[in-house]
Amino acid sequence: SVDMAVETNPKEDQMDQIVDRVLKLSQNLGNVTIVRKGSIDLISDGRNVLECKEPSGLKRCGGQGDVLTGTIVTFYAWAIENFRKDDTSHPLSPSLLAAWAGCLLTRNCSLRAYQKHDRSVTTTQ
Repeated sequence: SVDMAVETNPKEDQMDQIVDRVLKLSQNLGNVTIVRKGSIDLISDGRNVLECKEPSGLKRCGGQGDVLTGTIVTFYAWAIENFRKDDTSHPLSPSLLAAWAGCLLTRNCSLRAYQKHDRSVTTTQ
């Protein structure tokens, strides 16, 4: 059992422990790709952990996780297709890259919406 009860905005000294928990959870579930949303998004496939530190809006809004999921799935389909065409091996899995790209895009859109409206917005705005 992996305890995932951690702070949403962890202190610097807690990050190593949180990264380790995300990695172990992925491993315990058979190396599935996990996205842990937070002040820093953590993505693990049980072998690697990536951090997405891109600035975002100050508050996540309802529906943003749905947008993130759809974005990740789209990037995953593109990554799979690209990996099939490319004969060279890549050190990171398509699911890991797709999840990181989804986090990056979602955070960037959240920040732009916040800057435009001067407040957090819902996904339909």
